[in-house]
Amino acid sequence: MPGEHKIKQLANHYGKQAQTLKCIEEKAELTQALCKNTNIAEEIADVEIMLEQIKYLYFIDDEEVEKIKEYKINRQIDRIANNG
Repeated sequence: MPGEHKIKQLANHYGKQAQTLKCIEEKAELTQALCKNTNIAEEIADVEIMLEQIKYLYFIDDEEVEKIKEYKINRQIDRIANNG
C-alpha cells in the first residue's frame, strides 16, 4: 500500500483513542458531503486514510476485510437475484 509507513506514523503519533474519534468525525463529514453532493472525493480520501489507520491500530488484516466484503457483496447479489 502506498504511504503505509506514513499511515502507521500518523496512527502511532495520535493513538488509538484519538484516531477512532477522528475516523467518526471524518465519516460524518463524508455523510454531509454526500447529502450536499459536494467535495465527495476529498471526504472519501479522508475516510479511507482514517480506515487504514483504524485497521492498523486494531490489528485488522486487509485480507480478512476483503473476504468479508466479498461475502457481503455476494449475499446482496443473491438477494437481488431471488427478489426479482
